Amino acid sequence: MFYYVYLDPDVVSEAVEAKDRHAVPLLVKVLDGFTQNCASVDQYDGRIGKECKAHLVNYQLEYRGKLMSQLARLSNNSKKCLEYPATDNPNPVDNIVAATKHCDVVLVSASNKEAVEDRLTKTNKVFTLLTYPQSPIEEERHRSMEGTRIKGGAETAESFFDRHFANLALNAEELQIVDRYIGSAGNPENYAFTLNKMFEWLNDRYSDREKPIKIKIHTTNPKRATKQTYKEKIPVAAYQGIEVQCIFYEEKESLPHDRFLLSDLFCISVSPGLDFLLSDALPESHYLHQWKGKNNEMFLYPCSRDQAAVAIDRFKSDNSEEEISFIDWVESE
Repeated sequence: MFYYVYLDPDVVSEAVEAKDRHAVPLLVKVLDGFTQNCASVDQYDGRIGKECKAHLVNYQLEYRGKLMSQLARLSNNSKKCLEYPATDNPNPVDNIVAATKHCDVVLVSASNKEAVEDRLTKTNKVFTLLTYPQSPIEEERHRSMEGTRIKGGAETAESFFDRHFANLALNAEELQIVDRYIGSAGNPENYAFTLNKMFEWLNDRYSDREKPIKIKIHTTNPKRATKQTYKEKIPVAAYQGIEVQCIFYEEKESLPHDRFLLSDLFCISVSPGLDFLLSDALPESHYLHQWKGKNNEMFLYPCSRDQAAVAIDRFKSDNSEEEISFIDWVESE
Protein backbone atom coordinates (compact mmCIF):
# COMPACT_ATOMS: atom_id res chain seq x y z
CA MET A 1 0.00 0.00 0.00
CA PHE A 2 2.95 2.30 0.68
CA TYR A 3 6.29 2.15 -1.10
CA TYR A 4 9.82 3.49 -0.87
CA VAL A 5 11.46 4.55 -4.12
CA TYR A 6 14.90 5.63 -5.26
CA LEU A 7 15.07 7.98 -8.24
CA ASP A 8 18.41 7.99 -10.03
CA PRO A 9 19.09 11.64 -11.02
CA ASP A 10 20.30 10.42 -14.41
CA VAL A 11 16.72 9.28 -15.13
CA VAL A 12 15.68 12.95 -15.11
CA SER A 13 18.70 13.95 -17.19
CA GLU A 14 18.04 11.29 -19.82
CA ALA A 15 14.36 12.19 -20.06
CA VAL A 16 14.89 15.93 -20.64
CA GLU A 17 17.70 15.32 -23.14
CA ALA A 18 15.92 12.54 -25.04
CA LYS A 19 14.91 13.06 -28.65
CA ASP A 20 11.79 11.03 -27.98
CA ARG A 21 9.07 13.61 -27.20
CA HIS A 22 7.25 11.02 -25.06
CA ALA A 23 10.10 10.69 -22.52
CA VAL A 24 9.26 13.70 -20.33
CA PRO A 25 5.47 13.06 -20.26
CA LEU A 26 6.26 9.47 -19.24
CA LEU A 27 8.48 10.73 -16.40
CA VAL A 28 5.66 13.05 -15.27
CA LYS A 29 3.25 10.12 -15.24
CA VAL A 30 5.59 7.91 -13.20
CA LEU A 31 6.32 10.66 -10.68
CA ASP A 32 2.60 11.37 -10.38
CA GLY A 33 2.18 7.82 -9.15
CA PHE A 34 5.13 8.09 -6.78
CA THR A 35 3.71 11.21 -5.11
CA GLN A 36 0.45 9.41 -4.34
CA ASN A 37 1.69 6.71 -1.97
CA CYS A 38 5.49 6.62 -2.03
CA ALA A 39 8.36 8.18 -0.11
CA SER A 40 11.78 8.72 -1.61
CA VAL A 41 15.12 7.43 -0.38
CA ASP A 42 17.83 10.07 -0.21
CA GLN A 43 21.13 10.81 1.49
CA TYR A 44 21.23 12.69 4.78
CA ASP A 45 21.99 15.96 3.03
CA GLY A 46 19.20 15.51 0.47
CA ARG A 47 21.78 15.36 -2.31
CA ILE A 48 19.87 13.03 -4.62
CA GLY A 49 16.72 15.16 -4.65
CA LYS A 50 18.79 18.27 -5.31
CA GLU A 51 20.58 16.61 -8.22
CA CYS A 52 17.26 15.57 -9.77
CA LYS A 53 15.98 19.13 -9.70
CA ALA A 54 19.29 20.54 -10.94
CA HIS A 55 18.81 18.71 -14.23
CA LEU A 56 15.70 20.84 -14.88
CA VAL A 57 17.17 24.27 -14.20
CA ASN A 58 18.38 25.03 -17.72
CA TYR A 59 15.49 23.48 -19.59
CA GLN A 60 12.43 25.39 -20.71
CA LEU A 61 10.10 22.46 -20.88
CA GLU A 62 6.35 22.37 -21.05
CA TYR A 63 6.35 20.08 -18.00
CA ARG A 64 9.14 21.80 -16.06
CA GLY A 65 6.90 23.31 -13.39
CA LYS A 66 5.03 20.04 -12.91
CA LEU A 67 8.28 18.07 -12.59
CA MET A 68 9.75 20.52 -10.08
CA SER A 69 6.61 20.29 -7.99
CA GLN A 70 6.66 16.48 -8.07
CA LEU A 71 10.34 16.30 -7.14
CA ALA A 72 9.76 18.76 -4.30
CA ARG A 73 7.01 16.57 -2.89
CA LEU A 74 9.25 13.53 -3.06
CA SER A 75 12.48 14.93 -1.71
CA ASN A 76 12.40 18.48 -0.34
CA ASN A 77 10.73 17.48 2.91
CA SER A 78 13.35 15.45 4.76
CA LYS A 79 10.64 13.61 6.68
CA LYS A 80 9.57 12.05 3.40
CA CYS A 81 12.96 10.34 3.03
CA LEU A 82 14.22 7.04 4.34
CA GLU A 83 17.77 8.28 4.45
CA TYR A 84 21.08 6.43 4.34
CA PRO A 85 24.66 7.68 4.89
CA ALA A 86 26.37 9.50 2.05
CA THR A 87 29.29 7.66 0.49
CA ASP A 88 32.70 9.21 -0.13
CA ASN A 89 32.63 7.85 -3.66
CA PRO A 90 30.29 9.90 -5.87
CA ASN A 91 29.78 6.99 -8.28
CA PRO A 92 25.99 6.93 -8.88
CA VAL A 93 25.99 3.13 -9.03
CA ASP A 94 27.25 3.00 -5.43
CA ASN A 95 24.30 5.16 -4.34
CA ILE A 96 21.86 2.99 -6.23
CA VAL A 97 23.23 -0.24 -4.76
CA ALA A 98 23.15 1.24 -1.24
CA ALA A 99 19.55 2.32 -1.75
CA THR A 100 18.19 -1.06 -2.84
CA LYS A 101 18.11 -2.56 0.66
CA HIS A 102 15.70 0.21 1.73
CA CYS A 103 13.53 0.37 -1.39
CA ASP A 104 10.66 -1.32 -3.12
CA VAL A 105 11.43 0.41 -6.44
CA VAL A 106 14.77 1.59 -7.81
CA LEU A 107 14.34 3.67 -10.96
CA VAL A 108 17.64 3.90 -12.84
CA SER A 109 18.79 5.45 -16.09
CA ALA A 110 19.40 3.26 -19.11
CA SER A 111 23.10 4.19 -18.90
CA ASN A 112 23.39 2.88 -15.31
CA LYS A 113 21.16 -0.17 -15.63
CA GLU A 114 23.78 -2.67 -16.78
CA ALA A 115 26.30 -1.64 -14.11
CA VAL A 116 23.65 -1.86 -11.40
CA GLU A 117 22.49 -5.28 -12.53
CA ASP A 118 26.11 -6.50 -12.53
CA ARG A 119 26.28 -5.56 -8.84
CA LEU A 120 22.81 -6.84 -7.96
CA THR A 121 22.33 -10.26 -9.47
CA LYS A 122 19.24 -11.19 -7.48
CA THR A 123 16.80 -8.30 -7.39
CA ASN A 124 13.46 -7.50 -8.97
CA LYS A 125 13.46 -3.88 -7.81
CA VAL A 126 15.46 -2.22 -10.59
CA PHE A 127 13.65 -0.59 -13.52
CA THR A 128 14.21 2.02 -16.18
CA LEU A 129 11.72 4.71 -17.12
CA LEU A 130 10.57 2.52 -20.02
CA THR A 131 10.22 -0.77 -18.11
CA TYR A 132 8.68 0.47 -14.86
CA PRO A 133 5.16 1.45 -16.09
CA GLN A 134 4.47 -2.16 -17.17
CA SER A 135 5.98 -3.74 -14.05
CA PRO A 136 3.96 -5.83 -11.56
CA ILE A 137 4.88 -3.52 -8.69
CA GLU A 138 3.50 -0.45 -10.51
CA GLU A 139 0.30 -2.35 -11.16
CA GLU A 140 0.18 -3.25 -7.45
CA ARG A 141 0.94 0.35 -6.38
CA HIS A 142 -1.74 1.76 -8.67
CA ARG A 143 -4.32 -0.79 -7.56
CA SER A 144 -3.60 -0.15 -3.86
CA MET A 145 -4.67 3.49 -4.28
CA GLU A 146 -8.22 2.20 -4.66
CA GLY A 147 -7.93 0.56 -1.26
CA THR A 148 -7.46 -3.04 -0.22
CA ARG A 149 -10.40 -5.26 0.73
CA ILE A 150 -9.34 -8.14 2.95
CA LYS A 151 -11.38 -11.22 3.67
CA GLY A 152 -11.24 -12.76 7.11
CA GLY A 153 -9.44 -16.06 7.32
CA ALA A 154 -6.58 -17.98 8.81
CA GLU A 155 -3.62 -15.62 9.05
CA THR A 156 -1.43 -14.74 11.98
CA ALA A 157 -1.46 -11.19 13.24
CA GLU A 158 2.26 -10.89 12.52
CA SER A 159 1.78 -11.88 8.89
CA PHE A 160 -1.09 -9.43 8.49
CA PHE A 161 0.92 -6.52 9.95
CA ASP A 162 3.97 -7.39 7.85
CA ARG A 163 1.92 -7.36 4.64
CA HIS A 164 -0.07 -4.19 5.24
CA PHE A 165 1.59 -2.00 7.90
CA ALA A 166 5.36 -2.57 7.56
CA ASN A 167 6.14 0.46 5.37
CA LEU A 168 3.70 2.58 7.36
CA ALA A 169 5.82 2.08 10.47
CA LEU A 170 9.23 1.83 8.80
CA ASN A 171 11.39 4.84 9.73
CA ALA A 172 8.51 6.38 11.72
CA GLU A 173 9.39 8.29 14.86
CA GLU A 174 5.74 8.50 15.84
CA LEU A 175 2.54 6.60 15.08
CA GLN A 176 -0.90 8.02 15.86
CA ILE A 177 -3.93 5.79 16.26
CA VAL A 178 -7.28 7.53 15.85
CA ASP A 179 -10.38 5.53 16.78
CA ARG A 180 -13.02 7.09 18.96
CA TYR A 181 -14.48 3.69 19.80
CA ILE A 182 -11.37 2.38 21.56
CA GLY A 183 -12.59 4.20 24.64
CA SER A 184 -16.36 3.84 24.18
CA ALA A 185 -16.67 0.25 22.95
CA GLY A 186 -19.27 -1.77 24.80
CA ASN A 187 -17.01 -4.81 24.48
CA PRO A 188 -13.35 -3.73 24.47
CA GLU A 189 -11.92 -7.25 24.27
CA ASN A 190 -11.20 -7.17 20.54
CA TYR A 191 -9.76 -3.67 20.74
CA ALA A 192 -7.42 -4.72 23.53
CA PHE A 193 -6.45 -7.87 21.65
CA THR A 194 -5.79 -6.07 18.35
CA LEU A 195 -3.83 -3.22 19.94
CA ASN A 196 -1.72 -5.63 21.96
CA LYS A 197 -0.90 -7.70 18.88
CA MET A 198 0.08 -4.51 17.06
CA PHE A 199 2.26 -3.37 19.96
CA GLU A 200 3.93 -6.79 20.14
CA TRP A 201 4.65 -6.65 16.42
CA LEU A 202 6.08 -3.11 16.56
CA ASN A 203 8.21 -3.96 19.57
CA ASP A 204 9.61 -7.14 18.00
CA ARG A 205 10.19 -5.65 14.57
CA TYR A 206 11.75 -2.33 15.59
CA SER A 207 13.28 -3.01 19.01
CA ASP A 208 16.82 -2.42 17.67
CA ARG A 209 16.23 1.31 17.16
CA GLU A 210 18.14 3.87 19.18
CA LYS A 211 14.86 5.44 20.33
CA PRO A 212 11.51 3.72 20.88
CA ILE A 213 8.61 4.49 18.55
CA LYS A 214 6.16 6.92 20.13
CA ILE A 215 2.54 5.84 19.80
CA LYS A 216 -0.33 8.23 20.50
CA ILE A 217 -3.86 6.90 20.87
CA HIS A 218 -6.67 9.40 20.24
CA THR A 219 -9.99 8.17 21.64
CA THR A 220 -12.84 8.94 24.01
CA ASN A 221 -12.27 8.74 27.74
CA PRO A 222 -12.95 5.09 28.66
CA LYS A 223 -15.10 3.93 31.51
CA ARG A 224 -13.48 2.23 34.48
CA ALA A 225 -14.41 -1.26 33.28
CA THR A 226 -12.83 -0.60 29.89
CA LYS A 227 -9.65 0.65 31.50
CA GLN A 228 -9.42 -2.54 33.54
CA THR A 229 -9.63 -4.64 30.37
CA TYR A 230 -6.78 -2.70 28.74
CA LYS A 231 -4.70 -2.98 31.93
CA GLU A 232 -5.09 -6.75 31.96
CA LYS A 233 -4.69 -7.39 28.23
CA ILE A 234 -1.97 -4.92 27.16
CA PRO A 235 1.31 -5.26 29.12
CA VAL A 236 2.86 -2.09 27.69
CA ALA A 237 5.59 -1.99 30.36
CA ALA A 238 7.08 -5.14 28.84
CA TYR A 239 7.60 -3.48 25.45
CA GLN A 240 10.90 -1.60 25.40
CA GLY A 241 10.69 -0.60 21.74
CA ILE A 242 7.57 1.56 22.05
CA GLU A 243 6.20 4.37 24.24
CA VAL A 244 2.42 4.64 24.34
CA GLN A 245 0.58 7.86 25.16
CA CYS A 246 -3.17 8.44 25.35
CA ILE A 247 -5.09 11.58 24.43
CA PHE A 248 -8.68 11.37 25.64
CA TYR A 249 -11.72 13.30 24.38
CA GLU A 250 -14.87 13.77 26.43
CA GLU A 251 -17.34 13.04 23.63
CA LYS A 252 -16.92 10.54 20.81
CA GLU A 253 -18.28 13.17 18.41
CA SER A 254 -15.13 15.17 19.18
CA LEU A 255 -13.22 12.80 16.91
CA PRO A 256 -13.80 11.98 13.24
CA HIS A 257 -15.87 8.94 12.37
CA ASP A 258 -13.03 7.54 10.25
CA ARG A 259 -10.47 5.44 12.06
CA PHE A 260 -6.90 5.62 10.85
CA LEU A 261 -3.21 5.10 11.52
CA LEU A 262 -0.89 8.02 10.88
CA SER A 263 2.91 7.94 10.68
CA ASP A 264 5.55 10.56 9.84
CA LEU A 265 5.16 9.69 6.17
CA PHE A 266 1.85 7.98 5.48
CA CYS A 267 -1.75 7.65 6.60
CA ILE A 268 -4.12 4.71 6.26
CA SER A 269 -7.84 4.52 6.90
CA VAL A 270 -8.85 1.33 8.73
CA SER A 271 -12.42 0.12 8.38
CA PRO A 272 -14.18 -1.14 10.45
CA GLY A 273 -11.72 0.02 13.12
CA LEU A 274 -8.92 -1.06 15.44
CA ASP A 275 -10.78 -4.14 16.66
CA PHE A 276 -10.28 -6.21 13.51
CA LEU A 277 -8.71 -9.22 15.25
CA LEU A 278 -10.96 -11.57 17.21
CA SER A 279 -9.80 -12.20 20.76
CA ASP A 280 -11.44 -15.64 20.87
CA ALA A 281 -9.87 -16.96 17.64
CA LEU A 282 -7.41 -19.84 17.65
CA PRO A 283 -3.95 -18.66 18.79
CA GLU A 284 -2.32 -19.54 15.47
CA SER A 285 -4.96 -17.93 13.23
CA HIS A 286 -6.44 -14.64 14.35
CA TYR A 287 -9.49 -14.05 12.18
CA LEU A 288 -10.58 -10.64 11.03
CA HIS A 289 -13.57 -9.12 12.76
CA GLN A 290 -17.04 -10.12 11.59
CA TRP A 291 -18.38 -6.61 11.01
CA LYS A 292 -22.14 -6.15 10.93
CA GLY A 293 -22.67 -8.96 8.46
CA LYS A 294 -20.43 -7.44 5.78
CA ASN A 295 -18.93 -10.73 4.63
CA ASN A 296 -16.22 -10.81 7.28
CA GLU A 297 -14.14 -8.15 5.51
CA MET A 298 -12.05 -5.14 6.38
CA PHE A 299 -10.98 -2.29 4.13
CA LEU A 300 -7.66 -0.42 4.13
CA TYR A 301 -7.39 2.83 2.21
CA PRO A 302 -4.42 5.19 1.81
CA CYS A 303 -5.42 8.76 2.58
CA SER A 304 -3.83 12.19 2.84
CA ARG A 305 -1.33 12.31 5.66
CA ASP A 306 -1.38 16.13 5.70
CA GLN A 307 -5.17 16.37 5.91
CA ALA A 308 -5.28 13.77 8.70
CA ALA A 309 -2.58 15.61 10.66
CA VAL A 310 -4.50 18.89 10.39
CA ALA A 311 -7.67 17.14 11.59
CA ILE A 312 -5.88 15.66 14.60
CA ASP A 313 -4.36 19.01 15.56
CA ARG A 314 -7.77 20.67 15.33
CA PHE A 315 -9.55 18.07 17.43
CA LYS A 316 -6.71 17.95 19.94
CA SER A 317 -6.56 21.71 20.46
CA ASP A 318 -10.32 22.11 20.78
CA ASN A 319 -11.56 19.08 22.67
CA SER A 320 -8.89 16.93 24.27
CA GLU A 321 -7.36 16.51 27.67
CA GLU A 322 -3.62 16.47 28.29
CA GLU A 323 -1.56 13.54 27.10
CA ILE A 324 -1.01 10.78 29.64
CA SER A 325 1.16 7.71 29.33
CA PHE A 326 -0.73 4.46 28.87
CA ILE A 327 0.97 2.98 31.93
CA ASP A 328 0.06 5.93 34.16
CA TRP A 329 -3.52 5.84 32.91
CA VAL A 330 -4.19 2.14 33.56
CA GLU A 331 -2.57 2.40 36.99
CA SER A 332 -4.56 5.49 38.03
CA GLU A 333 -7.66 5.25 40.20
